[in-house]
Amino acid sequence: MMWRLACMVFLIVPLSAESVRQREQANLKNALDWVRDVVMYRHAELAPKFMAGSFVEHSPVLPQGRAGFILGLGQTSEPLQKTYKYPLITVIAKGDMVLLAFERTASYRGNPSKKYTYTWFDVLRFKNNMITDHWDAAVRNPPPPNPPAIIPGTTDHSMEPVLADAFKHETDTPVDLKNAQVALDWFRVLIGYRNLDRGADLTAAEFKQHNPNIAPGRDSFAKTFGGRPPEALKPGIAVPPMQVFSKDGLVAMMFERESPDPENVGSTYKHYHFDMVKVVDGKIAEHWDESKVRE
Repeated sequence: MMWRLACMVFLIVPLSAESVRQREQANLKNALDWVRDVVMYRHAELAPKFMAGSFVEHSPVLPQGRAGFILGLGQTSEPLQKTYKYPLITVIAKGDMVLLAFERTASYRGNPSKKYTYTWFDVLRFKNNMITDHWDAAVRNPPPPNPPAIIPGTTDHSMEPVLADAFKHETDTPVDLKNAQVALDWFRVLIGYRNLDRGADLTAAEFKQHNPNIAPGRDSFAKTFGGRPPEALKPGIAVPPMQVFSKDGLVAMMFERESPDPENVGSTYKHYHFDMVKVVDGKIAEHWDESKVRE
């Protein structure tokens, strides 16, 4: 009897994992179809096909709810295409969450004919194949300071070790978790506490930068944080990420931030920051975030 129970457990676990992977792939496809058909080509009539009636919008610049989202799309749509308007950098599905990163183009305010590229991020939560929540990298104008001010009263987690296991998804592999830990350590050491020597040890010599405000190369990125004195290293990050997505060497970290609200003096609002890196041989070889050119 015990042998048969053991066999049943052995058989059930792989099926459960496979079920999660199938759900992730279905969510991934729906996310890509939604962002192309509804967002890019503005087919509002297709929104109920993808978005739950209880849809919650977390972007600080978009209307709340599915009805508000549809209203914001307007009445003008474009013919549906199979291609995306912007190059897709990556899409990562983990559990009920999907992260999408696209390369977009913008113009310099002082010279509209001159263009540059930046990265745009969307995160979706799914339930029963429908989108229930949406986050993006949008901020209100004028943008918050960089780095953003820490709002008084924010819980400081700097003494709590930041571990990849805390952000683990069911289908994460040991390699996914190892890469996530490299990304978290790099962010903590270099960006969090500006320890340039330790940060350089975690950064590949041929480091590639996609933030349009920072010159290419490892040294240029390190110098970006050299304007302020380093802080003593702590085991954690003061404001750790709320989500970590790790897949095929890419690790994306999503942070909730709170900044002074330019539309309501004396108030604050929540927005979301993203850092995405490529890990090669245990080092950070590439970096993306949502920054636009600061003019």
